[in-house]
Amino acid sequence: MAENPAVKRPLDASGDHLDGVKAVLLDIEGTTTPVSFVKEKLISYFRENVKTYLETHFEQEETQNVIKDLRELATKDTEEEKEGVVSIPEEDQEKIIEGVVNNVFWQIENERKTTPLKKIEGFIWREAYKTGKIQGELYEDVLPAIKSFIAEEKKVYTYSFGTVEAQKLLFKHSTSGDVAQHFEGHFDTEIGEKKEKDSYIKIAKQIEVEPDQVLFVTDLADEAKAAAQAGFKTVVMKRDEATEEETEKSFVTAKSFSELVNSEVDGNQPKKQAVEENGDGPKEEEKEENNDAKE
Repeated sequence: MAENPAVKRPLDASGDHLDGVKAVLLDIEGTTTPVSFVKEKLISYFRENVKTYLETHFEQEETQNVIKDLRELATKDTEEEKEGVVSIPEEDQEKIIEGVVNNVFWQIENERKTTPLKKIEGFIWREAYKTGKIQGELYEDVLPAIKSFIAEEKKVYTYSFGTVEAQKLLFKHSTSGDVAQHFEGHFDTEIGEKKEKDSYIKIAKQIEVEPDQVLFVTDLADEAKAAAQAGFKTVVMKRDEATEEETEKSFVTAKSFSELVNSEVDGNQPKKQAVEENGDGPKEEEKEENNDAKE
């Protein structure tokens, strides 16, 4: 008989949520990387440089492709009568660039995380990372945690709204050095939205690991809920003390990776650190494998 998806899954009495886990899937913003870095540095840099980038790279194929994607999205948004949507002209380079800039600014102001927006953001950030104008910020507990996962023969992946390329750049040019080398692969919204169960089912299939052998760590309860519905183990990272009470009642939470994993790997047997248990567990409501997943 299938389990009632509305019933909370009891926590493992040991508190060790790595038991049986073969793969760890990490969210980035708010989990491995401060939200402030994304909003105050990445987004600010994008706003300041997107127009110049478009002017100097306008004829490039990837630029033309993303403009086409943004135009099609704007048309769809107009048909759906989204308030304030900015259309993008078909002709006149200057007007096209103006339309693209105003459109992406409108998307950012409305906190949209569409694939075309993330693509064009990634183009601008690529140059910033490679020229040293931006360095990816990671919490200090992230690299030790990744090393601990790997030492225990668990493969590590990321899943973010940012493009696969942007994810790789953030970790390669990070405050902790080149961390990108430690990941088995990366996923973005090309595989599906992060609040949809099917996205996690697809990820499990692509990495060839059973859903109940994957641990997903995120700072957002809606994402944890979708992953749990797909059968994943979940932990909600509450870096911010303002974590909603309902989240703490419904999900296993941790303030840092050091509470969840073996945070020291030095050749000696590391000491286990248990996850903080704040409730009855998540509700069960319900190598680049596909050129996007593996490095």
